[in-house]
Amino acid sequence: MPRCGVWIWTTLIFCCCISPMASEYTQAWKAMEEAVEAGKVRSIGLSNFPQRKLQEILDIANIVPTVVQVEMHPYWNQHAMKQLLADKGVVFEAWYPLGHGDATLLAEPVFARLGEKYGKTPAQTILRWHLQQGNVIFPKTLNPAHMAENIDLFDFELADAEMAEIAELPQKPYYVIPEDAPDFTKTVNDYDAMQD
Repeated sequence: MPRCGVWIWTTLIFCCCISPMASEYTQAWKAMEEAVEAGKVRSIGLSNFPQRKLQEILDIANIVPTVVQVEMHPYWNQHAMKQLLADKGVVFEAWYPLGHGDATLLAEPVFARLGEKYGKTPAQTILRWHLQQGNVIFPKTLNPAHMAENIDLFDFELADAEMAEIAELPQKPYYVIPEDAPDFTKTVNDYDAMQD
């Protein structure tokens, strides 16, 4: 950070995939709270926490997460988690907002029809749906044309009936975050013993 002229992180996000046991991720959350209190970071958040584990953090948190990043797209709308977060004032960040580029999602008839109606692509229609849901989105692309397309979302709005139609799509996550971490993550390293 000093090489960049930055002495404080803006947001530190903890990923559930690397912590197998509740005592570990709740302890990690407490350490992150200490970093905020010490002025080392401005805000803290979570990534890839299933709702049960997210609730465990919320139950012990003195500082509520600023942001929670989880898989979210029209095939996995996460409405229950969104409501839980909204009740706490937590920002919801949609990871894989386009369903990881799933051709089936992009070919859904509702997106083709709405795209034609509004003069937009299916991807733009999906991203507009996210915006109207209040989601933070970061669609990944290295393609300059897609980058331009991904920000051209503010000259149309989906009607309530159209939003409801999208909400009725079948639900299926692409990535299932296990409730218990895989064995390889349970290795305990004694970092103090490793220091010379």
